[in-house]
Amino acid sequence: MASRALLVLVGLLAIGYVPKGSYLPGLSYSGDVLNDILGTTLRYDGGWYLSIAQHGYAYSQTIATNIVFFPLYPISIWLLSRTGVSYVLSGALISNACALASSLLLFKLLRMDFGEADSKRAVLYLLVFPASFFFSAVYSESLFLLLSIAAFYFARRSNWLAAGALGGLAALSRVNGVVLFLPLACEYLDQREFGLHKVRLDSLFLLLVPAGALFFMAYCQLQFGDGLAFIHQEQLWQGRSYGTLAIFSTAKQVLRSLLFLPTTEGFNAIYAFIQSAILISALAISFASAKFLRKSYALYLVVAMLVVLMTGMLGSEFRYIAPIFPIFAALAVAGRDRRADMAITSISIALLIVFTVMFVAGYPTF
Repeated sequence: MASRALLVLVGLLAIGYVPKGSYLPGLSYSGDVLNDILGTTLRYDGGWYLSIAQHGYAYSQTIATNIVFFPLYPISIWLLSRTGVSYVLSGALISNACALASSLLLFKLLRMDFGEADSKRAVLYLLVFPASFFFSAVYSESLFLLLSIAAFYFARRSNWLAAGALGGLAALSRVNGVVLFLPLACEYLDQREFGLHKVRLDSLFLLLVPAGALFFMAYCQLQFGDGLAFIHQEQLWQGRSYGTLAIFSTAKQVLRSLLFLPTTEGFNAIYAFIQSAILISALAISFASAKFLRKSYALYLVVAMLVVLMTGMLGSEFRYIAPIFPIFAALAVAGRDRRADMAITSISIALLIVFTVMFVAGYPTF
């Protein structure tokens, strides 16, 4: 895909010509093109995913450990590595394969409700979204994206066993996958005109969605004696707090960044401002899209955005937003206007290049 080729080129140029950030002070060309390309995919959380694939989970009540990361992605890396492929290459292959599959499946899903032009435009906006480089990095974003789109695709085809199972796998790849239960249940009821008397036993398949997270909780309880270890561990990660109170923390950081005041996370003022602008735009899209998106898509968009706000992490918001696919369906409708389409595409590509350079060169882009 052209967007992935662009990221490879930008990444290689960043290695050679961009001053290195504090996270990668010794970064340079290795002389091996493949290793250089693979190296651009492994930053920040990627190392934690590889640690799980290589050594399994660790948990401590005093220091940060890898238990905060859900298991499906590192398990996939471990399985592929059994064929002799390196761990880094396994992660990169899985991420990019999922990104490609997500693009194709998103087109098929949206074509059920929109025209071919709108569906293609939504895929384009997804691939040039400023955080879409995470879909090619050793991160779980593209796997979660694929599973969530697939869950909706099979729900639209009334295959509730497949929808529930895929939603459960999504919840096993990222904790926010649990919220898929609500929009999938909405889709089930919508197909029955919200008549409770039309609900059948096949609706129970949707309980497979929260079962994914419950499976990981059971593992944590058996292995570490703490079924909520991944939540408790978050408190050690830069002092994060999650939940409804974290929304106020996010709002405070957004307000400070819009005024170009230092944020509590210490990000560059321009970077924080752009993050806040992306977050506010996504929120506006979430509430405006209820008028023209399918009920289940609109509900997923609103609920998923609330979860993003509850993370309390301004610096990571655009990464958390990237897999929420209804955003791009809503943007595709706006993009029917030629000027809007040009603005969305050009701004997205420009920011994608900037953030990719920052990610590869070792500047904070979590």
